[in-house]
Amino acid sequence: MHVVPVVFGSGRPFFGAMGAGDVVPLDNPARVVQGDRVTHLLYDVSRPPA
Repeated sequence: MHVVPVVFGSGRPFFGAMGAGDVVPLDNPARVVQGDRVTHLLYDVSRPPA
């Protein structure tokens, strides 16, 4: 995920339409990289077994 303190128009959802029971299982960032006016957050996403 790239975090930049800028908003364009009405914004854009990161994960699209989600219902009340939908969960995106993100833990603490695995890596954080600071750039010039941006912060990059790298996450490991755990997926439930199929």
